[in-house]
Amino acid sequence: MENALKNLSKIIFRPINLWWLFLIAFLFFSHANNLLDSDEGIILEGAQRLIHGQKLYLDFFEFIPPASFYFILFVWKIFGVSYISAKLASLALFAIGGIGIFKIGRKIGLYYTALIPVAIYFLSSAIWPIINYNTFNAVFLIWSAYYFINFIQNSKYRWLIFSGIFCGISILFIQHRGMALGGAVVIFLSALFIKEKNKSWWKYFLTYSLSAIAPLLTLFFWPPQIIWNNLILFPAANYWETNVVSYYLIILATAILIWLGIFIYRKNWNNSIAFLFILQTTLLIICLPRPDYFHVFLILFPFYVLLIKAYFLIKNKLSVLSYTYYAFCFIILIIIVNFCSIALLFGQNIYFHNQLRDDLVQYVNNNCESPYIYAGPFIPGVYFETEKLNATAYPFLITNQQTQSQFEDAVKDLELKKPDCAILQYAIVEKFSYDKNNPMGNYINAKYHLEKKINRLLIYKIN
Repeated sequence: MENALKNLSKIIFRPINLWWLFLIAFLFFSHANNLLDSDEGIILEGAQRLIHGQKLYLDFFEFIPPASFYFILFVWKIFGVSYISAKLASLALFAIGGIGIFKIGRKIGLYYTALIPVAIYFLSSAIWPIINYNTFNAVFLIWSAYYFINFIQNSKYRWLIFSGIFCGISILFIQHRGMALGGAVVIFLSALFIKEKNKSWWKYFLTYSLSAIAPLLTLFFWPPQIIWNNLILFPAANYWETNVVSYYLIILATAILIWLGIFIYRKNWNNSIAFLFILQTTLLIICLPRPDYFHVFLILFPFYVLLIKAYFLIKNKLSVLSYTYYAFCFIILIIIVNFCSIALLFGQNIYFHNQLRDDLVQYVNNNCESPYIYAGPFIPGVYFETEKLNATAYPFLITNQQTQSQFEDAVKDLELKKPDCAILQYAIVEKFSYDKNNPMGNYINAKYHLEKKINRLLIYKIN
């Protein structure tokens, strides 16, 4: 027993394991909050509907794939319905993604310094919504990339199969990023065929494609027309217009990536490095519809690995020109400045008690008797926090994204269920150029009156 304890203590107190404990502790501590985040609210509200027996895509509308909702449902079935269980399970999954980044770094020769890109990734996550389809998707992107690099280095089909399966699973969390990963693999295999005339190309392509398609067969639980309309046509037609923001982050990341390729990796090229460059490029392209901090930093894991590897390539080559070293330092400075801006937000957001949430829940419990409420235009987390059901079929309604007919359908739902409370918050949708003159807004103004304000929340009671 004594020897077992000594061996356990040696394992725990190894420097690498101590760093892992520190990073995991930081990850959990930095997310020890509940900010009523709307992106988290989408998943919580959808899983809440499933708990109450509603059917995804049939009883309520969503334009994201099903995996996130069923992941949280699975967690709640085991650990009980609570925000804490959903948050802890999401953090545990995200931490597994960090392990994947570490293993990618090891595969390209970073060894223990592969912890550095993990640390950067965890640090940048401090203001991300963790209970979210984007973060869930990133975990499977990371592991799919890791398995594909394994395949690149030893050509064993089992790694290609694992990579394809994880790519397919990532698509079940969010469509376009999983497809971007699949696109990177196809580009790489095509380049391999052109360069090396590898006759096994079609076998690789077929194996990967079939492996990626296998998880997607679960979508046939729903009618194909509904899946096509909700997951393909609707986001393609309606997502871009309401999400345009500055492109400077994508431009900056792309410029640095080009610089790394030309000045650092030109003479240090191998297939694993080439795949990471291709993957990062496709992921940046797929971020164009909304290139904000969250969506860009979320997919920079290949970039971080390449950047840290580049540092050691520069350090180990004494003949490198001094301007290269200074350029690299300038890049690091730019990244630090970006992280400082994030840290300012992080410092404002870390707390364990949310008075706004408490006040809202108390008011709804005391004044809203109906099992239904309406919360909008984009505060779906209110449904879960107040334990009330959404009176409409839509988790949120944003003008220029949801259609006129969807607004009208939601009004019909309100007319039918007559919730006694409607909770509105317009500040969050100002960035989407939200138009208050819409069927839902007009209906609430006609049938409800403003009863109370809690911070920026406007609580209306039925007339």
